[in-house]
Amino acid sequence: SAGPLTFVDGAADKVSFKLTASKTFPAANVRSTWFTNLNANLSLNISNIRFREYLVDSIAADMSSQNDSLSVQQVSIRRKQNELNARGNYRLPEDLAKSSHNGTLGFSLNAPELADFWTPDSPNKWNGPLQASGEIEWKNGIGNGQWSVFGANVRTRNLVFNQLSAQCAMANNVVYINDLTGNLNEKDFVGANGSVDLWS
Repeated sequence: SAGPLTFVDGAADKVSFKLTASKTFPAANVRSTWFTNLNANLSLNISNIRFREYLVDSIAADMSSQNDSLSVQQVSIRRKQNELNARGNYRLPEDLAKSSHNGTLGFSLNAPELADFWTPDSPNKWNGPLQASGEIEWKNGIGNGQWSVFGANVRTRNLVFNQLSAQCAMANNVVYINDLTGNLNEKDFVGANGSVDLWS
């Protein structure tokens, strides 16, 4: 643990990091992967972070691994009432240079006031509430999943969205924007849909 810490464009009051790991090595004539019989637990806590114009009260993460399974039980980022949570798992590859990406990722954002993530005098801050959630799964590098975003009275500078929503899906590494809508007022709005092929 250490603190307070300063780094380029930022600072943190305290950083706490704990890692425990054990590995049983096989006999010399037995072939095994680098992660065989490897077990580890990691916890990380960082408090009162400032990076440029961004503010975060705390970052907490808990992870563990057993053989080829890396599990992220929780990553939590908090700022006042705003909270971003993520979880997932990942299958470690035998050859790190040839990873085929197998795992899952889930996330949720509940931000009653986006502006709290910025310093009060920041001209770039966004104001208003925003919620988002999603789940993505990769098998042999192919992704499938869905996520959504919703906000009301979201604004920055002179741009105001009375309502902002988006729904996206991913199938076989193709991202489909099923709906992206931003209502500026009772008459004016922005809408879009489309797809992005991640294979290309």
